[in-house]
Amino acid sequence: MSYCYKPSLIRELQSELFPLMGLHSPTQTQAMESAWAPKVDIKEEGDEFVVYADIPGVDPKDIEIKMENNTLIVQGEKKTVKEEKEKNYYRMERTAGKFYRQFTLPETVDGNKITAKSKHGVLAIHLPKTKEANLQRKIEVKEVE
Repeated sequence: MSYCYKPSLIRELQSELFPLMGLHSPTQTQAMESAWAPKVDIKEEGDEFVVYADIPGVDPKDIEIKMENNTLIVQGEKKTVKEEKEKNYYRMERTAGKFYRQFTLPETVDGNKITAKSKHGVLAIHLPKTKEANLQRKIEVKEVE
């Protein structure tokens, strides 16, 4: 059985579905340059959000994390494994190349205090909430004459 692959249809669906899910669609250039996208878990832990991304084999110096307009961008590159011409591979499945992910953050994230650590192939990005996010207040409704 063969499948018909229509990149234009996929881009059209992404442009319609991503905003509904609160996501931004990566630009065509970024998507084309990305060989893979790390799998992530996003968790709320008390006074912060934490993004856990699986990035096995990626050197921390090859990762770039930035925040632009409440959007967290994680990109980098896993260096290609050197091909050994003398070896007879039966299968080569390990992922290499550039990766790109982006996430829309709640306005309660304090962008100036974001930290990231990498350990055993898992990148943990800590996104502290602003102090104002933890405050509750009652808003009085005034009657206008």
